[in-house]
This record gives sequence, C-alpha cells and structure tokens, in this order.
Amino acid sequence: MCESCQRPASNGIIVPRDSGPLTTSALEKSQKQTAQCKQEQPGAAVPGQSSERRPSPQRPGRSSPADGRSMSRRADRVISLFTFAVGVNICLGFTANRIKRAEGWEEGPPAVLSDSPWTNTSGSCKGRCFELQEAGPPDCRCDNLCKSYSSCCHDFDELCLKTAGGWECTKDRCGEVRNEDNACHCSEDCLAGGDCCTNYQVVCKGESHWVDDDCEEIKAPECPAGFVRPPLIIFSVDGFRASYMKKGSKVMPNIEKLRSCGTHSPYMRPVYPTKTFPNLYTLATGLYPESHGIVGNSMYDPVFDATFHLRGREKFNHRWWGGQPLWITATKQGVKAGTFFWSVVIPHERRILTILQWLTLPDNERPSVYAFYSEQPDFSGHKYGPFGPEESSYGSPFTPAKRPKRKVTPKRRQERPVTPPKKRRRKLHRMDHYAAETRQDKMTNPLREIDKTVGQLMDGLKQLKLHRCVNVIFVGDHGMEDVTCDRTEFLSNYLTNVDDITLVPGTLGRIRPKFSNNAKYDPKVIMANLTCKKPDQHFKPYMKQHLPKRLHYANNRRIEDIHLLVERRWHVARKPLDVYKKPSGKCFFQGDHGFDNKVNSMQTVFVGYGPTFKYKTKVPPFENIELYNVMCDLLGLKPAPNNGTHGSLNHLLRTNTFRPTMPEEVTRPNYPGIMYLQSDFDLGCTCDDKVEPKNKLEELNKRLHIKGSTEGQHL
Repeated sequence: MCESCQRPASNGIIVPRDSGPLTTSALEKSQKQTAQCKQEQPGAAVPGQSSERRPSPQRPGRSSPADGRSMSRRADRVISLFTFAVGVNICLGFTANRIKRAEGWEEGPPAVLSDSPWTNTSGSCKGRCFELQEAGPPDCRCDNLCKSYSSCCHDFDELCLKTAGGWECTKDRCGEVRNEDNACHCSEDCLAGGDCCTNYQVVCKGESHWVDDDCEEIKAPECPAGFVRPPLIIFSVDGFRASYMKKGSKVMPNIEKLRSCGTHSPYMRPVYPTKTFPNLYTLATGLYPESHGIVGNSMYDPVFDATFHLRGREKFNHRWWGGQPLWITATKQGVKAGTFFWSVVIPHERRILTILQWLTLPDNERPSVYAFYSEQPDFSGHKYGPFGPEESSYGSPFTPAKRPKRKVTPKRRQERPVTPPKKRRRKLHRMDHYAAETRQDKMTNPLREIDKTVGQLMDGLKQLKLHRCVNVIFVGDHGMEDVTCDRTEFLSNYLTNVDDITLVPGTLGRIRPKFSNNAKYDPKVIMANLTCKKPDQHFKPYMKQHLPKRLHYANNRRIEDIHLLVERRWHVARKPLDVYKKPSGKCFFQGDHGFDNKVNSMQTVFVGYGPTFKYKTKVPPFENIELYNVMCDLLGLKPAPNNGTHGSLNHLLRTNTFRPTMPEEVTRPNYPGIMYLQSDFDLGCTCDDKVEPKNKLEELNKRLHIKGSTEGQHL
C-alpha cells in the first residue's frame, strides 16, 4: 500500500494522511516544505539571514532573477499538483479492486476481495467479541477472521484476546470476585454466564475430568430444552498421520477415549494431492479437488490470470472456491453455522472457550455446527519429521527395496559368545543432529497439546451438561512423511533450459510455460525428455489426462498439462539453487506431504463420538469425500451434489436418515433399428420356436452320447 493512503475521508476517497482538505493552503504548505529542502543547495537562503540579494548584471540571453524565481514557483506548483494527482490515482487504483466480503452473488463474486486496510477502526469490540455476523465497511469487525482481513476494531486484542489469569482455575481462584480482565472465570456466577474456565467444576466443585469417567453408551441425545438437534463439532487437525494413534493413552488419553468409546476407522484416505487446502475443502464439500477447484496450496488460473497461495490475499477471493461447503448448505436450509476458519493468532484455548460460549447462546442465535482447526502437528511434522518412517501400501517404485540380511556362517555363529538377546533399535531413515528420543519428543509434545485441547473441549461440554448431546468428529486432512533435501530430483538434469518453465515443486510437480505466449513450449517434447531417462528416476511424468483415474486429478484448468508423480520421501525442483537450506547446509524441513494418497504415511485419522454415532465400533477405511454426506445426515440437511455416495457410511450411525434405493426403471428398453439378418450358410441349427422342449432335450442327449462313445474309443 502506498504510504500516502493512510486515512479514509468521509466521502470514501483516500487522501494523504494528516493532509486535511484538498485546499490551496494545503498546496502552499507542500510548496513551503519543498522550499525548505532546497536550503542546503547553492544560492539558497540561510535561516536567520535576509533573503534579499544584490542585483547582478544580466548577461545577454538570460532572464532576470525575478523571472527565474517566478518560473521556479510555477514549476514547483506544477510538480506538486502532478505528484498529488499521481499519488491519488495510484491509491484509488489500489483500492478500486478491494470490495466488501459478502455472500450471495448472483453472477459469482467480483474479481478481488477486500483486504480491509481502510476499514474504520475507531469502533469498539465491547460486547462484540467473536460475533457471528461479520460487520461490513465502514464498521470495524470483531469476528474470528478480522485479523486475517486487517479489519479489527482498535481494542480487539485488549478485549477479545485477554490472557490475564490464565486459562484454568486453581484452588486460589475458586470463588474469586469476577474480574472482566481475566481470560476465563472461576467465580460462582460463571456457569450462569457461560464463561467458566473448562476445569471449573473439577477444581472448584470436585467433579471428575471427562477422560476419567468410564465409557457410556448414549442411546439417544440428552440435550437441554431448546436444542432442536444435537450440535455438531468438527475438530480438525492438520498433518495428523494415522499411525500417531499408536501412541495410545499414554500420550493422548482424551483422543484415545474418543476412539475407544465411539466409532473409528484404522485410517481415512485423503484426496490427491495430499495437501491441506484441497483436503480441508473436500471435507467441507464432498468434492474432489478437480471439482471444487482448490487443486493445491498454490495454483495458477489462466482465465483469472491470477495466482492463489497460502500467504496471499487472493485466497480470500470467493471466485476460487467452487462447490457448496457445509456451512452454506446449512445456512440455505435455515440452520445456523459457526465459524469454520480461525486466524492463527487466536490461541487454541480461546477458540475452545468461544465455541463453548456460543453453545450457551439463546435458541434463536445458537449455531448447530461448529469447527475447530489446529495447525499442529503439521508444523512440527514439517520441522522435525514424523517419529518413524513407514512402508507404503504397495510395492516398487514407491516402496524402497529392503536391505538384505547379512549372511552368517554356522562356524562364526558358534564362535560368537552367547549373550541375552537385546532389542535392536531400528535405524533411522536419515542421520541428522537429533537423537531418536529427541525427535520423538519433538513430535510427542504437539500431540500432547492437541490432546489437552480435546480434554478442555470435553470437560467444557460436561460442565454445560452437553457431553451426552453433542456429536464430535475428530478428523485429519492428511499424513506426514520423512523427507530430506538430499532426496531431490532436479529437472535441470533432464531439460536443457528450465528457466523457460514454471514448476510447482515439492512432493509433486506441475509444469507450465513461464510465459503463456511462448510458442516454443511443447509439452510432448518435455514429456519425452522426462520419461525413463534414468534407471533410478524417482518421479514419473504424466500428461494430466493419463494420470491414474483413481486420483481424480485432471478435469480442471488449474491443473497443469504435465504432472510429475513423485516417489515417496522425494522432492522435485527445477535446479539446485531452488532448494533453500540453512547457512549450515541443513534442511529447513524434515517432513512433508502431498504424495500419492495410497501411501500409508499419507493416511489420516477419523473418530466419531456422540449420541448419533455407534458405541465402540470399528469400521473399514473410507475416503474423506464421504464425510460431507455424513455431516449433513447428522444435522438433518439435504446434501448438495457431491462426489460421495450418500448412504455408504450408514454403518457409522445408530439411525439412518437416508436409505439409498435402486433407480426405478420407468420405461422398457427400446432398441430401434435392429435388423435380424439371415445367413446363406446352413450350419445345422434351427431357430424354430415351434420345436417342443422335449425334442430339444432328446436331441442334446443323443449328441452327448455319440460324443462320449467316440472319446471312449481312443482310451
């Protein structure tokens, strides 16, 4: 943003900060500032001295000093006007493409959504913290996404992100006098206000934690009066590999109780590519990425001529997001929905407390569906890698060959002293400066934090007497694999000029021309240069229409024509300079995802718990496109068209609101134009319908008898 555009005028036109109205005095002030900057130049007036000069004789062809000063003033004024006009045009041009974030466009959303940098922040968030309705310009906002849109009121951090007193009750805080500056409360009236700390009844009233209670079968929802349907809370975790569940109750007691007492699958298969944005939006819509349009964490649209990526503002533009997500399905059918996205600056504890406060709203304001999102363990998984590599679910080239066992001769075996067998530590896939225990701790700690957050949610629900009412889905978006910078394939080893192409690098590769009007770009030539060039090649190139159909990754203009399916644990890049490393030469990352969605390490977690889910039930693995229909069934909604099969996960639920039926045949098949041709050759066959079945049977038996007699003669 240009620095001169800092203060919005009342009429909506952007004016320079502290410049005041656009008057002649403002221009004169600008001219005085310009004159002060020229004082150090030769001939400029020195402060404290007279500005008058002795007249000097004029030279032929030169104007008088008075004329020169007059021309200089006119030039300064012209330059000032020109500079101001250019500045205003730039600022207006910058703001013209920023528009209100809203819903319900008839023709689709406009080109660019608002960054909201000019929203009036003079309002207050008092009584408005995490409001469910987004305030539009010129009002400032206090919802959960105002940080992302840079449109929060000036006191949002002070009032809505309070951390004073901590997030838990202690014995010393029990019965405290209410202090509005605290993050949560332990006073006697906090239950009525719905703003207690989640462990209030445990510490102050002697109740037990939810995790310490035995599993109980909830055969019907036990909801307070006023709840039309059991609420649904979707607890999504980023980068939660399915094998993390093997940590069990020692690391994740709350998650383990959800799993053992509710419905779970060994794993849930994400869609390809196994990236965050494509899979989160697939969970919300039930569509494959090629159908909903979010084909990657970064992508280019040739029609929009724009690029979408995680750290850009373009991701807030509705034109990228196709399909109908769950919150829109709910809203269109009269069901209120809470937030599905949270700004990263909002602590997890504040997110949980906000959801619990929403559950205490009046009946006509209370949402029926909520979502929580955790950036962990994905962040730690990228930084430190998962705690151990796994083998993929199928063989070469995605599964590296196992090292053959060392052959030991009997003589050497006899000479070896007999010692008690020791458990041999499995060798790490790569050697790095972290010991095995340290790496495991660095991944175990984030899992403990996630489990603690789940415990806060369940304790809070129990405190509100909603733990037998609410349905909870604990779900991940993808897994995590062990990677290293040394395992990188460079296209410069295959192509002569990689500077002419643009590559979406990493665990998969998407290739397009660097310039769309490049006449020399030929996908077939690039494919030929990338196909089967090395015996140990760690990627396989495809034209997108030839990718395995199970990936459902071709029918979208944002998917480049050439796609590289990369072997697990490997990366692809254009050239060595494109790989960023620390000054010490170490990788910035130790783990990554995005590989084929059949690889074991890419599988993620699914757990369903609540009165509508079955009790202590294990179901076979399934794809995440099926969850949208399940969530609609839990809320009593009619799903929008999607790629899932409605009813395929009925075995997860106690009662099924939808029973699939076979299509009804409304008309008899008709085959017009069929001609019955007659042959000129007599093959000894007859099609006479008048022949009695008895005669046909006798003829068949006679032929079989003759054939059997003939075969018997050869024995």
